[in-house]
Amino acid sequence: MRRPMLTGALLGAVAFLSDAMRPAPVPPTASPAVEMALSLGLDRADALVARRLRRDMAFLGFTGDEDALLAQAVQLGLHESDAVVRRYLRLKLSRMVEAGLSTPTDAEMQAWLAANPNRFRQPARMQTVAQPGRWLTARDLERQYPHGPPEILAVQPARPAALAGNRARIRAAMRAERRAVVMNRLLRDGGFREEDVKTAGAVRE
Repeated sequence: MRRPMLTGALLGAVAFLSDAMRPAPVPPTASPAVEMALSLGLDRADALVARRLRRDMAFLGFTGDEDALLAQAVQLGLHESDAVVRRYLRLKLSRMVEAGLSTPTDAEMQAWLAANPNRFRQPARMQTVAQPGRWLTARDLERQYPHGPPEILAVQPARPAALAGNRARIRAAMRAERRAVVMNRLLRDGGFREEDVKTAGAVRE
């Protein structure tokens, strides 16, 4: 009779030590963007967040009506710890800031091009004797003629990007830069600035 009792005691001791040595769960790293999104209430009345939190509660074994599950999830802090919700809130905050940014004018885009001459620069292009009428970049030539350079017929030197034909790309690049500036100021100062966004109140809604 002693051997089964001794074996049970040993197994219990091993289990106890295993639980004691198991590292404590690490809370999610604090994210200023998520904290700002929560302070602005971007998680409230959001269908995606509510659906995700109710799914978390069901997974944990909680039951009840949808409103009760959602309230319990918030009490447990799942809206702050769920990785999917956190990523979504960061994205939502970024999109709301983006929606409030003013559209760059042609003069602003031209000034941006002058300050960033290598962005969207058109590379030198060449025509070969074998392919007259077709302009190829140096990379095209390396890919199509791996055994040696072909006979060149004409050369078009590299040119800085012009506003015409590049408005969409330049506008997108400028808006991305402005969004980064606004997000940095938002997280640093805890608020929006009128010179950064067209309507600060619209971003907060």
